Amino acid sequence: MNGSLVTFKLYHLLPGRVTNKIDASSHINISCRLEIFILFLALMKRILIFDDDADILDILKYLLEDNGWVVHTRRDCNDLLDAVESCGPDIILMDNWIPEKGGIVATQLLKNNERYKNIPVIYFSANNNIKVLAEEAGADAWLAKPFDLNDLETMLNSYKQNASD
Repeated sequence: MNGSLVTFKLYHLLPGRVTNKIDASSHINISCRLEIFILFLALMKRILIFDDDADILDILKYLLEDNGWVVHTRRDCNDLLDAVESCGPDIILMDNWIPEKGGIVATQLLKNNERYKNIPVIYFSANNNIKVLAEEAGADAWLAKPFDLNDLETMLNSYKQNASD
């Protein structure tokens, strides 16, 4: 390429056909839109939620997306490190009773991993001794189920703010 300008054509794809051909003369407009989109994505915070209860995952996903979070969910801890790698979360919510490894082992794996140890993990469970479990796991914070959504929002915003500083 040796410094030459590379241009390409973009197409808007619809099921079964290609429409809205965009020619190379639109590359400046497309470039600006792409930069804005990338900046927008960079400002959004990503959360990964591990919980075996599909209803809790659905409710949290709905509420958190409504508050500007990009939400990823998992119902088990299989391929835990791959899941974290693929979504690059800014924060993780970890249930105690998550299948296969369990929340304590899963959190310990994350906190003992050089690449992921600084991602805040909020441990949440209906166990009476949630504080002890969270400490054993090495979690950054804990939240007892059932929890007040305002408490969750306050906690997440605290971590979101700290990550922005």
